[in-house]
Amino acid sequence: MENQTQNPYVVPVAIVVAGLLIAGAVVYNGGSFGNDGLGNTAPTQSEVVTPAEVAKAVGLKKVEFEKCVAEKRGTERVDTNLQEATSVGIGGTPTSIIVTPSGEQYFMVGALPADMLDAYVAAAIEDDAAKLTELEGQFGLPDAPDVPVLEEGDHLRGSIDAPVVLIEYSDLECPYCKRFHPEVKQMIEKYGDKIVWAYRHFPLEAIHSSARPLAEGSECAAQLGGNDKFWEYVDYVFEN
Repeated sequence: MENQTQNPYVVPVAIVVAGLLIAGAVVYNGGSFGNDGLGNTAPTQSEVVTPAEVAKAVGLKKVEFEKCVAEKRGTERVDTNLQEATSVGIGGTPTSIIVTPSGEQYFMVGALPADMLDAYVAAAIEDDAAKLTELEGQFGLPDAPDVPVLEEGDHLRGSIDAPVVLIEYSDLECPYCKRFHPEVKQMIEKYGDKIVWAYRHFPLEAIHSSARPLAEGSECAAQLGGNDKFWEYVDYVFEN
């Protein structure tokens, strides 16, 4: 894998497939990272589960799930997330945005270790602009425009009334996203009703062939079983 020095914790997108709601194709340069910036090797990519396997494991009705997938009922939401992400310059996964109680947004690019993620969250709860600006300068996109906050269709974990929001753009086949997922769960458990997590899709289709089918399958899980079933689906993908 090719090393990229500017974003040391993220798997960048090679090409975001043309034909989305964005006019024309959106092309990014770069390849997968061989390390996470801490001297560790890249996570090993294990065999990817299929949407049907996940649906069965989380107890969705086979016929209803297959019908939803065949009718591409999850496509619109995935495309909307892709469009908003690319429009603000997001180019890899996971990329997350912390929104403070005062409404300011700070980006985190990549699968940051738990201590760095904790530093972001703790600073956000305190609305510590100086600390968050410092962290974003190291691990984020300092000049990126804001993304929509808690829009219709978001999948939330935690209290919707929480003062801090963590918005994650993720790829269900990305090994870095898989490593980051339990870290965010830990933050939600640690800080309770002070933070809410919003999951959004950014499948890197050029390098992860299963990413979009899994993403669209998760939207079907949400449509058929609600928010809890969506998170059960996503948790199962990242845990298997």
